[in-house]
Formats: sequence, structure tokens, C-alpha cells
Amino acid sequence: MSDREKKAYTTFEAAAICHVTHHSIKNWIKQGLIKASRTPGGHLEKLLTDEGFDLIKVSNATEVGLKAAQLSPDLILLDFLMPEINGFEVCKALRENELTRSTPIMAVTCLSKERDIERIFSCGADEYLAKPFKVDQLLDKVRELIGRGRVVE
Repeated sequence: MSDREKKAYTTFEAAAICHVTHHSIKNWIKQGLIKASRTPGGHLEKLLTDEGFDLIKVSNATEVGLKAAQLSPDLILLDFLMPEINGFEVCKALRENELTRSTPIMAVTCLSKERDIERIFSCGADEYLAKPFKVDQLLDKVRELIGRGRVVE
């Protein structure tokens, strides 16, 4: 089986491969034409708010940078597979910005190859959590990162 056959793709990645919009991919999923699994998304939001965390949800890479600089969150949970600008670029930009340099970043992603994980840490992420994950793993890592903050050298 090739790497392409083993990899999980986002709707945006699948759309690019098939030369269609991500809306077409979503429709195909609804129609049962392609197999898909959901990531926690809204469940993740409810889980964290139920645990007492205040969340700021953003929908794209530009908003991540703007909100992080404006609001100085205690932690950024960053998906590395996003449309337009990928998480590697976002993470690097956050580390280069004086206002966000010290904010801990946890990559929450389906990327699981060793070279991808190395890239995640080399661009400035403090922690990595592979999707799918266990709820306790997420909560433990979130609490740990918020508790220790980020040490800037």
C-alpha cells in the first residue's frame, strides 16, 4: 500500500487531489461515496469548556496570528493541516512575533510520520498530540503546558 493510500486527508487536501472544491468532498462523504472520520472539533470545544478552560476559536491561519497577538492566550492548540497557510508556517510566524513568541503551542494533528513530527518541533511547537487521541491525553498535555508556560531562551 502506498503512502497516499495510508494517509488520512482533510477535506481540503482531498479536494486538491481530486481537483474539486471541499464542498464536493463533503457532499460525497454525506452520500457515502467516500469514507471519512471526524476529528473532535466541536466535541473538543465542549470538552475543554466543561473542564473550565476559556476558548477562543478561530477559523483560519490569519485569525490565529491576530487573536494570539491581541489576546495573549495561555496556550494555542494548532492544527497543522489547514487550508491556505499550513500549521508549520503559522507556528514559525508565531515564534518570530515578539507578542506571541512565549505562548505555548501544541500541535494537534493527524500528521504522524517521524519527519513531520520533527518539522513540527523544529518550527517551534512545544508539544505534539496525534489525532485520534484519548481525551485524558489531551487534558494532561493542556494542563501541563498551561502550568509551565514557555521558556524563551
